Amino acid sequence: MKKFVLSIVSLFLCASSFAETRQTILLLHEGTGRGFAPDQLQEAVNAAVKGDTIYLNEGIYPLAGDTLTIDKEVNIIGVGIHTRLLGTINVSIPDSVTLSGHLLDALRLTNDLIVSQPVNRLKFRKVQFDAALVWKATARDVEVDRCYVTTFNSTVKLKSANIVNCRIGTEDWTMSDLSNKGNTLTFINCSIRLLHGQGGWSGPYYANNFDTYINCIITTYGFNVGNTYWTSHAGGFENSTFINCLLHRKGSYSCNNLETCYEPQEGLEFDWSQNNGCNKTSEELAVAGYLGNDGTVVGCEGGQAPYTLIPNGISVRKSQLSIDGEQKTLNVTLKLTAN
Repeated sequence: MKKFVLSIVSLFLCASSFAETRQTILLLHEGTGRGFAPDQLQEAVNAAVKGDTIYLNEGIYPLAGDTLTIDKEVNIIGVGIHTRLLGTINVSIPDSVTLSGHLLDALRLTNDLIVSQPVNRLKFRKVQFDAALVWKATARDVEVDRCYVTTFNSTVKLKSANIVNCRIGTEDWTMSDLSNKGNTLTFINCSIRLLHGQGGWSGPYYANNFDTYINCIITTYGFNVGNTYWTSHAGGFENSTFINCLLHRKGSYSCNNLETCYEPQEGLEFDWSQNNGCNKTSEELAVAGYLGNDGTVVGCEGGQAPYTLIPNGISVRKSQLSIDGEQKTLNVTLKLTAN
């Protein structure tokens, strides 16, 4: 049965390249597929049950009423950033559930994704978020893997998260004083264009950031205090931890937790106006030693799972062909690797 299921999915993902209309929705439930029109993604979610998978082919998918409400544990999988969802995603799964699979995988979202019900282990992989991640309800153990996120909102609603090998335009944290002290957000191998805090005066703090940054490139930072925008004071970083990070103007961070951090070499300064968090190629970073094997692996190009929006797939790493004359057989050996 598994071979049959894989054949259905493979046929679905490949066959429409020869069709006039590329957009196709397939709901897979216990080995049985059911098709929907490109504008019926909400109907597909409504028809799904917990654990089902919804496959989207390449194309543009308009959402009815400009909003898709996901109210159950499903897996929505596209074929990369050319699978575009036009509208807002509302994650509203009741009962504070703990998810087991990737809610979204290999998609591009044009509007905000809003979490409106408490949820645990919300996972995104290889998704491009053109707008913002918005947390209106408590979320714990969130996983964001190899994604592009225009605006990552860090608020008191987001209790814990691991963000790995991601490009981030702005990490926007809006808590004041010590209100986010209990949150544990860890950014690993990320390239971040701007750390941006908002808040009022509160003792020696502005808007405090309690995040941990490991092997990250951080291009610049700034704060809104009232109607004033500060780019020369890092008062919100006293409670942050930076480990092996490449920091623009490292000396300006009024933070005691700067472990083995350094500034870009001359000629490799980063343009903070670039939304991709780092405007240098992996080759340029490698030449500078930032992608080496000596502990200087930084940014989303480094790490064990480098940044890519290409969907998961199996590729042939090595092949070998041999002929057994005695047995009169042709032997093929393939070594496969997953993206």
